[in-house]
Amino acid sequence: MDLQAVIFDFGGVIAYTPTREKFDQWARDLGADADRFYSAFWDLRRDYDALKLDAGEYWARVAQASGFEVTGDSLPRLVQKETNFWTVYDEGMVGYIASLRANGFQTAMLSNLPPAMGAELRATHGLLDNFDQITFSFEVGLVKPQAEIYLHCCRELGVDPAKALFLDDRPENVEGARVAGLQAEVYSDWENFVARSEEHTSELQSL
Repeated sequence: MDLQAVIFDFGGVIAYTPTREKFDQWARDLGADADRFYSAFWDLRRDYDALKLDAGEYWARVAQASGFEVTGDSLPRLVQKETNFWTVYDEGMVGYIASLRANGFQTAMLSNLPPAMGAELRATHGLLDNFDQITFSFEVGLVKPQAEIYLHCCRELGVDPAKALFLDDRPENVEGARVAGLQAEVYSDWENFVARSEEHTSELQSL
C-alpha cells in the first residue's frame, strides 16, 4: 500500500462516542421520550451538520419529535451539553496522530459536525496542531458519506485519494470514502485498529 496521508473522523475515533445510557439520561432530564429523542437526534443530524438547519431549528425538531420544549434560555444549554458529550478524547489516538505526523505522514480530520462543535475544537489548545488539514462539514456544506467531502479533503492535502487512508466508526462513511477512491477502514477501538493496521497498513507498523 502506497500511503501518504491518514484522515481521521472525530467522534468515535479521536473522541469517544457517548453511550446510549448517556443519551437516555439526557432525555430523562429533559422530560423527553428516550427512544424518540435518540432517533430524532440522529435522523436530523446530517442536515444540522451540513448547516441546512441551524441550532434552533435542529433542537426545535428534536424537541417536537420527542416531547420536550426548547426555550431561548434552554437552547444554549442544549448546545453546550452536546458539545460536552463529544469532547472526551482518546489520548492514545491523539498521541498516535502526533507520531504519524512526526514520521512524515500527512494527517487530516474529516468530520460531520455543527458550528458550535467546530468552534470548540478550534479553541481547544493543541488539539488540532498535529493536523495538516481540517474538513468540517458545516464549513463546506457537505457531509459524509458524500464523495465530494472526501475529495475536498484530499485536494486540500494535495494527496491522491488512492494514497490516503480514512478511519471512521460508521460503516456507511467508510464505504463513502471507498467510493471516492480512498483506502478506508472501520474504526471500533484501539486494539482492533492495531490488529487491522498490521494486516492492511504495513507502512504504519513501525510507528
